[in-house]
Amino acid sequence: MKATRTTSRSILFCLSLLIFLNAAAQNSSLNFHKIGLQDGLHDGIVRCIGQDKYGYIWIGTVGALNRFDGKTVKHFTNIAGDTTSPYTSQPRTIHSDNKGRLWIGYETGLTEFNFNNSTFRRIPLFKDLYIQKIVSYGDSVLYIATNPGFIRYNINTSEVFNYGLSSRLAHEVLKRNNVNDVI
Repeated sequence: MKATRTTSRSILFCLSLLIFLNAAAQNSSLNFHKIGLQDGLHDGIVRCIGQDKYGYIWIGTVGALNRFDGKTVKHFTNIAGDTTSPYTSQPRTIHSDNKGRLWIGYETGLTEFNFNNSTFRRIPLFKDLYIQKIVSYGDSVLYIATNPGFIRYNINTSEVFNYGLSSRLAHEVLKRNNVNDVI
């Protein structure tokens, strides 16, 4: 009976200690900052959010791509005739790959942001494709969910493999399917 009581007390003590340590390990000082039109956001309908290698927060809205540095918001919008500006369509996904390159998927294509001169490089292979999601694999491969299907893009060689056009039986499920997300 005494051994059972001692064992119960030991278990209760260990559980209490675990609960206390877990509660102590929680970060109780979360810092949130709401950004709205009054703070410089182009418009109030947010389509996607991402963070680049410098810590800037990128917010894709209906009318622009916005970069927030913690204090101010800078807008990036299409300039007619300038192919180094963003597309006219809405940004739908923002992804920073393993090498720190920033990729933005639009309803009409894919761009890479050039940090040196604040311009956008449009990727011709993805012109007129609705880019839903971008995920990187290693240093040179992007997996891209698009309206016509699932695509693997090698950044170094510009090689594109469209799983929807593959003749392999394993890729049959990806044919004629709209891929919305990639995990």
